[in-house]
Amino acid sequence: MDLSSLTISVPTVIAIVGCFIGVMTFLGNRDKNKSEQVKLLTSIDGRLSTIEKNTEAQGKHLEKHDDEIHGLDNRVAVLESKPSRKKGK
Repeated sequence: MDLSSLTISVPTVIAIVGCFIGVMTFLGNRDKNKSEQVKLLTSIDGRLSTIEKNTEAQGKHLEKHDDEIHGLDNRVAVLESKPSRKKGK
């Protein structure tokens, strides 16, 4: 067994093991990040659907108030069109 060939193969083995560990760490972190992103997107979708429901409800309330204001507008127009009586004359 030649001692010089042993010194070359030990750094090579260390380099291969280091690359393997690096690749496995990268793949593990990538999967972890994907699962975290899926959880984040799911929570964002839930929040957006809640906001959408709330805005729809607010729109219905605004339509109701708009109808009430329109009715009051008509009543004011009728009152303004009647001749006014002045007191004492």
